[in-house]
Amino acid sequence: MADLREVEQFLFHEAALLDNRKFDEWLELYPDDALYWVKSHCRGGIALYSDVAEEKRKAVEAEGSTNGNS
Repeated sequence: MADLREVEQFLFHEAALLDNRKFDEWLELYPDDALYWVKSHCRGGIALYSDVAEEKRKAVEAEGSTNGNS
């Protein structure tokens, strides 16, 4: 089991990736079957949820369309 320091380091690393807009690297932190929730400020505090596998699929599709491979 991870100790407090390991968890803290993971969270700082995760935040740095997001702050630097390294979303593909951030997605790689999680297995494909992971789910995550994001608090939405524009929807009255309703939590939005998505799954990592879907986000990775969207990223691959977007990369293909920007390379002219759609």
